[in-house]
Amino acid sequence: MKRSTSGKVLCRWFGWAVRRYTQGRRPSLSGLRAARTLVLAQSAALTGAALTGWYLAHVLLVAGDLDVAALRGKALWAGLAALAAVTLTVAGVVVERWCRVRGSDGDDDETPPRSANATPA
Repeated sequence: MKRSTSGKVLCRWFGWAVRRYTQGRRPSLSGLRAARTLVLAQSAALTGAALTGWYLAHVLLVAGDLDVAALRGKALWAGLAALAAVTLTVAGVVVERWCRVRGSDGDDDETPPRSANATPA
């Protein structure tokens, strides 16, 4: 769980600088740093989601045998790890949102104009 906590803190630390820049409270920011922050946020979100599923599957596997002390402990630790993975996912999604530049939502998705001699499909 320590790794996911440190990953969450690192992701939010870098993301906060990008957020301050997009809000106009930071004078400059390297484009490479912003891109790396976005990639870190995306990987944190995807990794957290995968780990959440992994650990919840462990909880479900031992759910029928919770009367055994060893399996109850395993389910407890897997549940705590799943909670940590959820926080990693949330941190990644939040930082991804912070990296979004305002006014660029639909600019890249426009279809280019067709040429005059193109035939319709």
